[in-house]
Amino acid sequence: MISKIYNWLNDHEMEILAELEEMVNTETPSDRKDLLDLFSISLAQKFSDLGAETKFILESKAGNHLKVEYGQGEKQALILCHFDTVFAAGTVAQRPFTYDADKKIARGPGVLDMKAGIISALWAIKAFEALEISPEVKVVLLFNSDEEVGSRSSRPYIEEEAKKSDVVFVLEPGIGPEGTYKLWRKGTGGFRVNITGKASHAGANPEEGISAIDELSYLIQKIHALNNPLTGTTLNVGVVGGGTRGNVVAQDAWAQVDLRVMTAQEGERVVREVLAIEPTGQAQIEITGGLSRPPMEITEAATALYEKATALAKELGYSYDQGGTGGGSDGNFTAALGITTLDGMGGVGHGAHSEEEYILTEHLTVRTAIIAEMIRQIGQK
Repeated sequence: MISKIYNWLNDHEMEILAELEEMVNTETPSDRKDLLDLFSISLAQKFSDLGAETKFILESKAGNHLKVEYGQGEKQALILCHFDTVFAAGTVAQRPFTYDADKKIARGPGVLDMKAGIISALWAIKAFEALEISPEVKVVLLFNSDEEVGSRSSRPYIEEEAKKSDVVFVLEPGIGPEGTYKLWRKGTGGFRVNITGKASHAGANPEEGISAIDELSYLIQKIHALNNPLTGTTLNVGVVGGGTRGNVVAQDAWAQVDLRVMTAQEGERVVREVLAIEPTGQAQIEITGGLSRPPMEITEAATALYEKATALAKELGYSYDQGGTGGGSDGNFTAALGITTLDGMGGVGHGAHSEEEYILTEHLTVRTAIIAEMIRQIGQK
């Protein structure tokens, strides 16, 4: 069946690319609710035209999220996509969608992360309709507007639907031009460090001061000492600030810390150690934060799902490896609930979040066909 779906998608490749161009050139920055809402309305109409049920999840500050339901059955498959991008409004005017037919490369802001994934979700359903395939499974598609800023408003809805689902497909891009599927992701989080000392004249009476910056320098070393290549744990003090003038002993200083861990157990340990750090001198320190996305750990069930995906790819003459990444996605949330999750099922390319972002378009129909066939197989008794 996958060959039939794949061939139909290839017959419509130029239509797929035209719709991808439309989506890429419709800007959706995470901080522009107005643009996000316009995109979700347009996307909802595309699914409604296919007979799917659509529902907006209204938000007062973030963009409205979109829930789509297609088909019915005892089992449920959840497909996760986000339509917000990291690119500011106006970026498309500088570098809109382009397609190089000779190299089969498409470029543009958000083309890989993750407008290509949205296209795959849409055209998988289009294939079902055109080929009169009834997958006999309820397909729920959640398109959220705030993944790039932590999925703060959409996380409860993602977790709610995940608990009803047998599997979760995350249509984030694969890893690199090889299109590697993601079986693991590090848990992500961070800390805010505030240090309070005592100001004094740095030349006349420095002994009366307590330097917050001095204390921060010791604290940075303590935090970085917790890095462990063997466990994959990384902590990075990426932003610091403090002080007022060069001739004043700094009364205040602060830092922002990034945290990445491979396992929930390691995350709990590291968070506990960071929050327990004591000052070296007389300054007062306050540390807040922790994990915001739990790690997506490798499981036998997810590995089995990957093996199905790669077997289907081989039927079409392609091969995709398995791996993982230090970056997080909404798949972290669903995997942490114990729901079988396969991530990185979307576009194949490189350069996400940069001016070099691109997709290799020959993989677009391949990945879409794999998604459609895996959905169809879930519904089989």
